[in-house]
This record gives sequence, C-alpha cells and structure tokens, in this order.
Amino acid sequence: MHIVGTFPALEDQMCTFAGGGDSPDRLDALVYTVTELMCAPCTLGTLEFYKEMAEKSATRMAQGASYN
Repeated sequence: MHIVGTFPALEDQMCTFAGGGDSPDRLDALVYTVTELMCAPCTLGTLEFYKEMAEKSATRMAQGASYN
C-alpha cells in the first residue's frame, strides 16, 4: 500500500499507536478501508451488496411480487 499525499494526523496515529485501549479514529478508518478494498474480490463489498439488493428488489417489483 502506498499513501499519496500528506496526512499528518493519520501518520501520527499510525506511528504512535501501541495497541490496547481505544484505537485512534483515523487509524480505524484506514483499517476498515483497506480491508474493504482487499476483501472485495473474495466477498461482496458494501456498495456491491446494496447494489445487488436494490437490483433484486427492482426485479421482484417489475414482476409484480411484493416488496418483502
């Protein structure tokens, strides 16, 4: 992974977090983002999941089925 740009607050959190206790907000966001990007090929990412749900719902509605 390569971070493009400068993110001093994130970089500080990345360099100073020693584990235990509450984890920093920016570092948490980075971990969740990288996990989402890395896991997208193996499982549905969040956006793909909701897109698929919307498409299935639209298909059911077009066929006259109930929304549930």
